[in-house]
Amino acid sequence: MFDRIERGHNAAVTSTVTLLELLVQPYRDQKEELAQKIFALSSTYPKIEWMPVSLTLADRAAELRARYRLSTPDAIQLATAITCKATRFYGNDRSLRRVKEIECCILDDLI
Repeated sequence: MFDRIERGHNAAVTSTVTLLELLVQPYRDQKEELAQKIFALSSTYPKIEWMPVSLTLADRAAELRARYRLSTPDAIQLATAITCKATRFYGNDRSLRRVKEIECCILDDLI
């Protein structure tokens, strides 16, 4: 998937919440250097558009969270994808199968 993004075969968009989620475990494990590496790689990764959480996005995420009983991060991610007119959303939470607004691919099912 990342190879296709790098080569420009697939456009990619993600919320800045992605970075938050990627950094939690290194910070929890007090691995500051790893957190810095993840931040550097993520923030400079080619051909990924990073979207901040705006008020409009937060409203859409709340609606999705209420409708599908999603976690806040998943709802924000989905709202970002839908707002940016993505055609597909990749995640690993099986509750994403309930979502109707966008095609959701469960990563574990792709392996």
